[in-house]
Amino acid sequence: METTERFRALEAWYRGLYPKDADPLVMVSGDASFRKFYRCRQGILMDAPPETEKNTEFIKLSRLLNEGGVRAPVVFAADLQQGFLLVSDLGNTTLARARNPDNEALLYEKATDLLGNMARIPCADLPPYDQAFLDREAGICLEWYFEKGEGHPLKGEELKTFNRMKDLWSQAFLEQPVIAVHRDYHSRNIMLLPEGSLGVVDFQDMVRGPLTYDLISLIGDCYYEMPEDLRERILSRAYNMYKDSGLISGVSPELFRKWCDFTMLQRHVKCIGIFRRLFLRDGKSGYLGDIPRVMRYIRSCVSRHEELTPLMDLLRDTEYGRN
Repeated sequence: METTERFRALEAWYRGLYPKDADPLVMVSGDASFRKFYRCRQGILMDAPPETEKNTEFIKLSRLLNEGGVRAPVVFAADLQQGFLLVSDLGNTTLARARNPDNEALLYEKATDLLGNMARIPCADLPPYDQAFLDREAGICLEWYFEKGEGHPLKGEELKTFNRMKDLWSQAFLEQPVIAVHRDYHSRNIMLLPEGSLGVVDFQDMVRGPLTYDLISLIGDCYYEMPEDLRERILSRAYNMYKDSGLISGVSPELFRKWCDFTMLQRHVKCIGIFRRLFLRDGKSGYLGDIPRVMRYIRSCVSRHEELTPLMDLLRDTEYGRN
């Protein structure tokens, strides 16, 4: 059992809520942030330090998602000053844990269909995934992948080349229809609920952004490489879903695929920087093992678009770009 001062404060807060009906707290997990999760009879207790976590946003977005037909943990109680929340329990079964060769096509089809609900959620009040946001995320790769990870900051012609590539993915990114975007819609954050439907967690960073972003998070999962035939099947299903809804009226399958490729490139260039930052700054080495998979996604996108070849030239001589 934990005995840290923060755990004792969380336990005291919980017992204050249920003085006659409190359980011993059982840690469920931590994640890539500084949050920790504990299960109790009444739900899940979140230890989310207010200096690092977006707790106000979590509460607001929980309500927005549930009202929009996307199941998310419901917030029962919160102490924003301490960073403690009690939320409903969606269980332990993530899509990542539930999938197997027999059911993964059905699960990913359900996850794709849920994106149709996400697209209908009002997004006007969400932060914009705009050019300034794209520039900041590109900076994560420049700082943490190249400069601090490789000891090789990009300067001169190399930096100009990187910025030309950023301009290409930014153009494709920003010309897409804008919807509510989860930003981490992948198999570890999608929950399989007891009745067979799906829910989401880890949504506190939602923005309004490009139509294909969450789809790319799903089929370009940093932690799992789905079979190629299933990826193509999901892409086709998503295209037809968005077309039937009127979101991409007049958009050809070829343009939709280009949007997907360039959005995947943007996401994964950012991710190789984030994963190195988690190691170098936060001491979390487990994500380094995911960089080769992410690099394969990058290569795949570049291989379909000749104008992106200079990006791979920049990455080829780095630790994770050589193979």
